[in-house]
Amino acid sequence: KLINVAMVLMLLLLLYAVLGLHLFAEIRFVGEHDETANFKSFFRAVVTLSRAMTGEGWNQLMHHIGTEPWVFRSVYDLPCVEDFNVPGDYDALLAGGFLKREGLLSHETGPLQCGDPIMAGIFFVSFTCLVSFVVLNLFIAVIFEGFTDSQQNQDMELIAKCVEVWKQYDVNCTLRLPLADALRYIDDCAQQIHAQMDVGNGDAPPAMDVRWRSKTVAGEVELGQIPIKYALML
Repeated sequence: KLINVAMVLMLLLLLYAVLGLHLFAEIRFVGEHDETANFKSFFRAVVTLSRAMTGEGWNQLMHHIGTEPWVFRSVYDLPCVEDFNVPGDYDALLAGGFLKREGLLSHETGPLQCGDPIMAGIFFVSFTCLVSFVVLNLFIAVIFEGFTDSQQNQDMELIAKCVEVWKQYDVNCTLRLPLADALRYIDDCAQQIHAQMDVGNGDAPPAMDVRWRSKTVAGEVELGQIPIKYALML
C-alpha cells in the first residue's frame, strides 16, 4: 500500500511539474519566484513543487508568480509582456529587452512575461489541497493502518495460544473448568505466552506462581489464598 500511495504522489508531482512548465516558464522573476523556486526547467519545477508540498512559502510563491502587469510597472518598475503568443512581434520584443537582456544578472535574462493571478491561484491551491492535504495524509493513514494490522495479528496469536492451552484442560469441550483447573490454566497460558514473547530476547520465562497450590484440598481452593491477579480475572 505504501508503494501505491508513493507512486500516486510521484505521478501527481510529475504532472503538476509539466503543467507548471507550460503555465509559468516565461514569467519574470520577482520576490519568492527566483532562481531557487521557479518553473524554468523540469528539474527546478519538481524541486519547487517538493518545497511547496511541505507547506513552506507556497502562498508567497503563488502571489509572486501571479504578479499582475500593473504591479510590475508601478511597484517594481520592471517591464513585462502580458502575452507571448505574438510571433509577428518577435523583433520588437527582442529590441525592447523582453526576450533577452545583455549585461544583467542571469535571473534577469530570458522571457519576461507578466503573471496571471487566476491561473497561479488555481494551480497552487489545487496542488496544496490534492497533494499536501489528501495524498500525504493518506500516506500517513496507510502507515498507521500497518501498525494496527500488526497489533491485531499479535492479539490473534495470543487468543490462538489460549485456545490451544484450553483444549488441554477441557478435553470434552464443555467450556467449563473447576476453579483449581481454571487457575492452573491461567498460569499455563501466562507462562507459555511470556515464553513465546521472550524467546527472541533470550530471556528466561517467568516462574509459575504456585503459592495457591499448597492450599488446594481435593480439588478445592481457599478463595482467601488466591493471588489478587487471579481474583480479578474470575
